[in-house]
Amino acid sequence: MININQKGSLVKILICEPGNKNALSIEVIDYLIKLIQDLKKNPKIKVISIFSELNNVFMAGADIREFSKFRYMEGKEYGKKGHHLMNVIENSNKPIIAAVNGYALGGGFEIVLACHIRFASEKAIFGFPEVKLGILPGFGGSQRIFDYVGKSIATDLIITGKNINVEDASKYGIINYVVSSDNLENEIEKYALELESNSSIGIKYAIKSINNRFNKLRKNALNFEINYLAECMDNKDFNEGTSAFLEKRKSNF
Repeated sequence: MININQKGSLVKILICEPGNKNALSIEVIDYLIKLIQDLKKNPKIKVISIFSELNNVFMAGADIREFSKFRYMEGKEYGKKGHHLMNVIENSNKPIIAAVNGYALGGGFEIVLACHIRFASEKAIFGFPEVKLGILPGFGGSQRIFDYVGKSIATDLIITGKNINVEDASKYGIINYVVSSDNLENEIEKYALELESNSSIGIKYAIKSINNRFNKLRKNALNFEINYLAECMDNKDFNEGTSAFLEKRKSNF
């Protein structure tokens, strides 16, 4: 379930899927794409934020039960759909703020990276666990992480699948603002109020100008990422990784 809360010119997207820890199912991806596209057209809205209504979870990643049976063609279409969502977020003409108050893993971490500004509380945890499933971050994560950290740290995060806390995420430049969990909502509202006093046209073209630099650098690499995700989903390691996860056992690669 995804709820909407509007306060002045700030809209909060509130994600609440407790059964699968806010996992990015195809249904959720499609809904978010349409919702954000609609919000972008509303002249009364100046800032969008993405919150979780679950305690200690922002988004646990993609829906493993859903994609565990995918193979090459399904994997490629799935990757394209995930890329479309991240592009809709990143290229929004209105700033989108991630409000992270718990685990942001896999696809959840990729949403955080696609947002323009990132707030996080002391509870925030980030990571790319995909290699433990026999795949790679396939919604743009293997490329957008380089917008914030260098090759050494990016490689370490991706190939180990380890989690990092908010202190490390802030130190690496991934997070803009670290605030207490009790103040997360208030601090984002204060930030949105600051943006509200600025020119919407100026912000729109500033976002376009900033994105032009990064989009040109990573355009081809993102296409490769989709193909690599599809290749991984056509491999025995993917079968073993997803089976092990669903059976709650250690993978035997």
